[in-house]
Amino acid sequence: PAGAEFSPRTVTEPVQLVDLLPTMTALFGLETPDGVDGVSLEPLMRGGSVAKRPTFAQDSDGNIMCIVEDGYKLHLWYDTEDSSFKPYSYFHVDDDPGEMENLWKNDPPRRAAKMFERTQDYIDAHKELEQGGVGTVFDYEVEILETLGYL
Repeated sequence: PAGAEFSPRTVTEPVQLVDLLPTMTALFGLETPDGVDGVSLEPLMRGGSVAKRPTFAQDSDGNIMCIVEDGYKLHLWYDTEDSSFKPYSYFHVDDDPGEMENLWKNDPPRRAAKMFERTQDYIDAHKELEQGGVGTVFDYEVEILETLGYL
């Protein structure tokens, strides 16, 4: 917007939707609640950078996930028989942006196994949060939703 302290820019660092809440709380001078995933993108808005980190994505049904880290992408699918995610494809997206050569099928590299472990840790952490009562709506959240016209 006119008069804003930030100018439009394109960033190359991967970001995630979970970064929106920490970004908004930082911009409004608020603290991000404990247990929130993501990082503030405010440094990127000012022309800086954020720490490198793996990024996760999931389809709308929650049956397919991927992790992207250091130029590699690992795809996982949800096996309903044993209720777990299984790796099925792995690409070096810096060298193979079209994801044509699946490096997983012949001999899964050690890096892919580490990425799978990080993804499993991510999944396990979110299961714990879900079981711990995530979804509780606090009074201030209701007030914000009412102010925005959602309630």
